[in-house]
Amino acid sequence: MKKNILYIISILVITSLAAAGYWYWRSHKTTETTVDEFQTVALDNPDIDSFDDVCTNKTDYELTCTGNIEQFSCNSFNSSDVFFANLQPSYPMIICKKMVQSKDFSKSNFGVYVVEGDGLLAGKTILTDYIFINNGTFQLIESENQFRQLFQPIESVAEAAAYFQALHKAALVLDESTLNSLKNSAAGQYLISPEEITLNSVNETVDGFTISAYSEETLSCKNELYSYTFILNRDGGIIEKSKTLIWRSELECTS
Repeated sequence: MKKNILYIISILVITSLAAAGYWYWRSHKTTETTVDEFQTVALDNPDIDSFDDVCTNKTDYELTCTGNIEQFSCNSFNSSDVFFANLQPSYPMIICKKMVQSKDFSKSNFGVYVVEGDGLLAGKTILTDYIFINNGTFQLIESENQFRQLFQPIESVAEAAAYFQALHKAALVLDESTLNSLKNSAAGQYLISPEEITLNSVNETVDGFTISAYSEETLSCKNELYSYTFILNRDGGIIEKSKTLIWRSELECTS
């Protein structure tokens, strides 16, 4: 009887030690970061180092691009925004727009950022990707995660502003002309004093950056204006800290 009790106790001790060891292994196991591979196509010739070699201006903003780059199946190409120059590392980069029927859209369609069409584009979902030149290839950034893994860590205010603008979480209003248009709407109701509507800013903190912004959609045709505060971590993670409705209109948006 005594032997049986000792045997049972021994089994319980061994089982407990095994469980504790497994818990320790799980809690200290290194988590591998998932890396998304970029879709790539070869340059038309190895001497290409700029999109000027494969694209021409169609309008002030839209491009006509031909050759291997067409394999990315973009509905349109657009010239890079000026703030792209502040992203690090720096690559030649342009914008790739794709459209899908909204009813067919799912997260599997990716898109660094996504906008629902209105007006003539009602019922369409517009996906924005970025194309850059690197290692003898055109490479497609087609998700926010890919963009993040390419351009982090973020180490300066200029980088932070460029990174935030490229992801289009909201609009950075940094010029007086745009600010005045927000402060002097002929229609609608301000929920704060227009004097409280000020230029946005990007401020560095110990862990990252604090960013003030306005809802991007109100720069076109919408009925509400929001003020935001975001936290941008140095690893590219963005957290919405606050969102405040500061203007609204009951008028129908027709444009």
